[in-house]
Amino acid sequence: MLFVGLLLPAAAVRAPERELPRFDLVVRRARIVDGAGGPWYRGDVGVRDGRIAAIGSLEAAECARVVDADDRVLAPGFIDGHTHVEENLPDSPDAENLIADGVTTVVTGNCGSSELSIGDWFAHLEA
Repeated sequence: MLFVGLLLPAAAVRAPERELPRFDLVVRRARIVDGAGGPWYRGDVGVRDGRIAAIGSLEAAECARVVDADDRVLAPGFIDGHTHVEENLPDSPDAENLIADGVTTVVTGNCGSSELSIGDWFAHLEA
């Protein structure tokens, strides 16, 4: 059996320095339910420029702000596929009631009682 070896100085094989990921916000130690149908898992979520930029173990990441989820559930926004938001949105324009339930997207107008022109409805809301 023939063995050929090559010894290099440690500096020659050192991995190049990598930049640590940088986030505006990291939510640590969350139970993540990602909506893909699998079971929840523990991890961190990194947010940059208002968007989720990474999910996983982000212990080494640099971040401007850290929130400890303390094993709470973190999930993407929920879609409410049947809502009558046009009835209560004028009285609650920030939709606090929906946001408190984790709803970030609504589908409306599917009952036939909504404003026919979405442009007219938005004009009504603006007024």
